[in-house]
Amino acid sequence: MSVKITFVNGDNVQISDETYINAWNSSETVYANHEFHAENVFAGSLKDSQISGVAETVVGLQSILGSADWFNLANAPKKIYKTSAILSLETL
Repeated sequence: MSVKITFVNGDNVQISDETYINAWNSSETVYANHEFHAENVFAGSLKDSQISGVAETVVGLQSILGSADWFNLANAPKKIYKTSAILSLETL
């Protein structure tokens, strides 16, 4: 099973149970120099994670992306997506 993610600009990507996903939140560490960094939310595939116990792939993916600011896919590691730009998730 796979899920199509459609973005507000009309672009889309397809994610299967085996697609490797990195998802993270932007964060500001409260130090004197106010360093910014990324906090990992998820790294792995839906198949190899605890999310695999979810009945529907789209629900597991919704859970991951709903709690992250950014994500990328292993097949396009230099392309980073903002989760707030997601319009819809569709089971294929």
